Amino acid sequence: MDYLNTLKPRIVALFLVSAGVAWILAGGRLFAFSLFFTLAGLAFCVAGASALNNYLERDRDRLMVRTQGRPLPAGRIDPRRIRTLAVSLLLSGAIVLWFVGGPVAAGFGVFGAAYYLIAYTLLLKPRTAYSAVPGGLAGIFPPLVGWASAGGGFSAEIVFLCGIVFLWSPPHFWSLTLARAEDYRCAGIPVPGSHCGVAVARLQIVAYTSALVSLSLLPTVLGFAGLAYLLTVLAGGVLFGGAVLALALTREARWNTVVYRLSGPYLGLLLLALALGADGTANAQEILVRAAG
Repeated sequence: MDYLNTLKPRIVALFLVSAGVAWILAGGRLFAFSLFFTLAGLAFCVAGASALNNYLERDRDRLMVRTQGRPLPAGRIDPRRIRTLAVSLLLSGAIVLWFVGGPVAAGFGVFGAAYYLIAYTLLLKPRTAYSAVPGGLAGIFPPLVGWASAGGGFSAEIVFLCGIVFLWSPPHFWSLTLARAEDYRCAGIPVPGSHCGVAVARLQIVAYTSALVSLSLLPTVLGFAGLAYLLTVLAGGVLFGGAVLALALTREARWNTVVYRLSGPYLGLLLLALALGADGTANAQEILVRAAG
């Protein structure tokens, strides 16, 4: 179980959903062996990058109450084994993506892992309070892998999907840093709350969430999602946006944790609604039949 936790399976699952949605939007068949192997290759890449992230941050993780019980900082696993496992997963994932999705899909998988580990983990996160903004670009690579593997060309759908993931990242991370402010202070990681004050950090979360909720309505305007999609994302936007407003207006610390815990399910809801509502004139059943056939 320690090895599995080091691979961050919940993060892997969320990115696989985003890649699967991109595959469907690109016109790929839902029940296809190529989709299965694309997701398998991507899972290896994301899990390998996650394991290397844990390896690189093991010393900082020892300083944080939230993370000091993880397998590496707690000393339950030899770091060299995790490093070997992570590199093996990344190489295996790149090979699978190359043979199944082609060099572009494999390139997105490898470059995404490199960007996450080098640009975000090593260079940005220890140095700037706003690392989550450029760091959010790391999240767009899984959808690009699914899109490229399905043979999709440039279109509004993939731009929208990448935009959703990018705008989601700052509120997700910043709400965690507010909930665990003492952890990040002890670890010496700069965050908006310590850089510009908690009140301003909350307003920044509101701003990014407003942009995210507004962008989520765009597919209906552009005509590649229908009424069911619109109603679903409106409901999700009201729930998540309401929690964010409560965080900003009430200033109660518990809302930091509530927003953080809601952020993952909210993104999952947006992705699944988009997959099922990817045609403005079709219902969910028709989408599934078309994707399968």
